[in-house]
Amino acid sequence: MSTKREQDKNTGARFWGADDVRQQFLDYFAERGHTVVPSSSLIPRDDPTLLFTNAGMNQFKEVFLCQEQRPYSRAASSQKCMRVSGKHNDLENVGPSTYHHTFFEMLGNFSFGDYFKAEAIEMGWELLTACYGLPEESLWASVYEEDDEAFDLWRTLVGISESRLVRLGKKENFWAMGETGPCGPCSELHFDYGEEAGCGRPECGPECECGRFVELWNLVFMQFNSDAEGNLTPLPFPNIDTGAGLERLAAVLQGKRSNYDTDLFMPMIEATAARSGRAFGENAETDVAMRVIADHGRATAFLLADGVSPANEGRGYVLRRLIRRAVRFGMTIGLEGPFLNEVAGVVVDRMSSSYQVLEQGRELIHRVTLAEEERFFQTLAVGAQMFEQLAVQVKQSGADTIPGEEAFRLYDTHGLPLELTREFAEDHGLTVDEVAFERAMQQQRERARAAWKGGSAAIAGSVLDEIRGRAGEGGSTFLGYQQLDVEDAVVRALLQDSELVDSLSAGDSGAMVADRTPFYAESGGQIGDQGELRTEGGSARILDTQRLPGGWILHLLEVEKGTLRQGDTVELRVNEQRHNRTIRNHTATHLLHAALREQLGEHVKQAGSLVAPDRLRFDFSHYGPVTHEQIEELERQVNEVIRRDVPTQIEEMDQAKALERGALAFFGEKYGDEVRVVNVPGVSMELCGGTHVQATGQIGAFFITHEESVAAGTRRIEAVTGRDAIEQSQHRRGVLRKVMSELRTGEEEIPAQLESLVERLKSAEREVERLRVKLASEQASESLDALGVEVDGVKVVAREVEDLDASGLRNLVDELKAKLGSGVVVLGMRRGGKAQLVVGVTADLADRVSASAVVGTLAAVVGGGGGGHKELAQAGGPDGDRLDEALQKAPEAVAGQLG
Repeated sequence: MSTKREQDKNTGARFWGADDVRQQFLDYFAERGHTVVPSSSLIPRDDPTLLFTNAGMNQFKEVFLCQEQRPYSRAASSQKCMRVSGKHNDLENVGPSTYHHTFFEMLGNFSFGDYFKAEAIEMGWELLTACYGLPEESLWASVYEEDDEAFDLWRTLVGISESRLVRLGKKENFWAMGETGPCGPCSELHFDYGEEAGCGRPECGPECECGRFVELWNLVFMQFNSDAEGNLTPLPFPNIDTGAGLERLAAVLQGKRSNYDTDLFMPMIEATAARSGRAFGENAETDVAMRVIADHGRATAFLLADGVSPANEGRGYVLRRLIRRAVRFGMTIGLEGPFLNEVAGVVVDRMSSSYQVLEQGRELIHRVTLAEEERFFQTLAVGAQMFEQLAVQVKQSGADTIPGEEAFRLYDTHGLPLELTREFAEDHGLTVDEVAFERAMQQQRERARAAWKGGSAAIAGSVLDEIRGRAGEGGSTFLGYQQLDVEDAVVRALLQDSELVDSLSAGDSGAMVADRTPFYAESGGQIGDQGELRTEGGSARILDTQRLPGGWILHLLEVEKGTLRQGDTVELRVNEQRHNRTIRNHTATHLLHAALREQLGEHVKQAGSLVAPDRLRFDFSHYGPVTHEQIEELERQVNEVIRRDVPTQIEEMDQAKALERGALAFFGEKYGDEVRVVNVPGVSMELCGGTHVQATGQIGAFFITHEESVAAGTRRIEAVTGRDAIEQSQHRRGVLRKVMSELRTGEEEIPAQLESLVERLKSAEREVERLRVKLASEQASESLDALGVEVDGVKVVAREVEDLDASGLRNLVDELKAKLGSGVVVLGMRRGGKAQLVVGVTADLADRVSASAVVGTLAAVVGGGGGGHKELAQAGGPDGDRLDEALQKAPEAVAGQLG
């Protein structure tokens, strides 16, 4: 038995490093017949109900639901998890709490119809006491109040004292996968820090929240199936699902009361302390900030490494929110510039020995985090300006409270935290309606929950059960790797409007499940095959092919002739031309991925793909644009492999062996223990269940049509192959010929000619704008006195102008300020039904009148917003029809500043 531990240099006592804790757990269960399964990605595979992987059992969900079989019945893992959404949302607790986290590792052992309660309890107790060396008298166990079996096992099998064995209710000790489905009682192991750490009540126990007890391990005994009415039926094969948080276990073994005091977090906290000049452990508020930064730095590094990019929705929004929350807490301890990218780098240093994906993504993690921090600081600057405008409007209305809805808008749209809004408000003698703010925040959370449906199966679970009942277990046999037609497939089930039917007639649309099929079902970015179905007296068009849980392949179809019945023997024929175009694009996607990694670096990882007959689309992690020169080199590399006509080698093998040989896993695929490896020798080796060409020469040609950014740290390339590539090349050559003809020049001279034309055009535009500003200035100067009004001794000129761009407006304001000498100039212009406003204040008045505040007040009239500084500000709004009203309000807005 492995018990690798270090010696504490000061005391000589054995010290459990977190890496040793993790390895001991996996070694212990491996020695007891468990297959050690690598952690799955934080992005759940084939489970649209989850935003992030949040438990060790997620990757085994279909096994527990009897929809998938594995070659083992015992498993153990250390699973990367995130809990920032749904009922498992620890975000707001992170920082104030010493044991809550967004990202954490879940240690777990699992039994799929193998052992049950007795073995799970015995092994759990032995690992904690005999291997980790925890004192028995410090361990308590809790069981579900009705689970007499577990209660007796703890007493007789382990020998735990009844004084440390408690029965708890359904809320604490009963687990369910969902509203219906597998469920069962659970038993939890708790560590007792001692009476001196507790509340002192005689009845203090594991259910008490005083801090004396910490839950170490939850053993779930999955033995029932719950129906819609809540009735429990025993499962034919009960399962075991356990979970122990590595962070909590390491804290207990290292003698720490806080998870953040362990070697999993201290390197990040020490880096933050050094950067801020603040000490950890001396001030409560400082400690909260440093815990937040350490936790969010870990989450940021792991999310980026697993392919999540900052965005305004879904997983990307969570990542963006974590980065911004860390930055906000950093500001409270004096960190004024970007710093989280450095903390994330420490995470890579600390964790990459256990998770190589971090080292592979080191440069990406640094650059994307840095860019997101810089973007947030810019956003905060704009938010501060927007608050100044809001404060002026509130004061002018006679109120003394910032509306909660407006405070939330500043937070949600401009990233201004409530804490800063509160501070700004206090500087102006105002308060914030925080109740209304929280109400708006709650409404947004509800909208987010409603929006994150993540896609739901069109076919209800009950219908899937019926399909299994008609078709049996095992799923459809896929023959498409070898052939594109089958003459003797048997119809196992028919559906119409997601309900099972016995037959479909001419004109009906529906779906079919067959016992065998050559049709590839959409998966891993490759779209499903199309084709035809024939019977003795009928036919149908197959429009798409999808995959159902349990391995069944669903053919979406329209019956053209005759009647299709369950039990019919049918001929299935794939549209060969469309299929061949698709497989060319799929193999080309692999070649492109390899070329990108060779040219840009190994941090490049697939973040999504589409493989269709007419094009391929490949999303990948990268921190900057792909240059024109790089695109040309990518095309050259891929086309060189195509010209070499390299035979593809496809074989099935154990997943661990494939990864050891260097095979890469693609985003969006779900891999079993036996995997299919697509190898283009010397070029690319991927785990892939898709269909491919037999040799690269069949691709014909490869042409990149487009490259763009789709999110922070994520790029997209679109390309075509074969005849489509040739046609695209011919089309662009035709455009080039037309340009040559219009310019009356040769191909080599086009860049110089275009550069000359563009410069002449810009010069002409500048001259036109100069003349427009001059004309407008002369017209405005003639009527400065007539248009101006005095407000408390300050001259205010407001007028509408025409035919100027934004730069021209600003230049005109500067000219009029100079001619006015002292005063405020407000110019407005309509363009495309919208309004533009520019406000200028002469330097002598800048301490009394803020151009930014004035323009904010006027922008509200036209339904928009803007910003700037004290002497010059600009704004826009969608309601151009109210520009006159806004200009007329200019003296009032200035008066509000002077008052």
